[in-house]
Amino acid sequence: YDDEDTLGILCTDSVFSVHLVYDSQNQTYGLDLTRLEKYAPIGGFAKMGGKATFRLTGEGRLKTVRLEYLGSVYTDVHFRSS
Repeated sequence: YDDEDTLGILCTDSVFSVHLVYDSQNQTYGLDLTRLEKYAPIGGFAKMGGKATFRLTGEGRLKTVRLEYLGSVYTDVHFRSS
């Protein structure tokens, strides 16, 4: 892929896709990993957890449109364009 949306690519083409939940009202897919926030990270790694929201593109892959992580919310206006 010629894209910097690594999370979108991972959720399109990896085992993470089985954890996606479709929201028909917003036509988005969600990945909720907040249940992992209770675990301490391995030294040198970021804490696990958070939520991500994706929209299906015309190319048949997911594009990240929203991230929630450690109390911060990031939307697609925060992401670099590809």
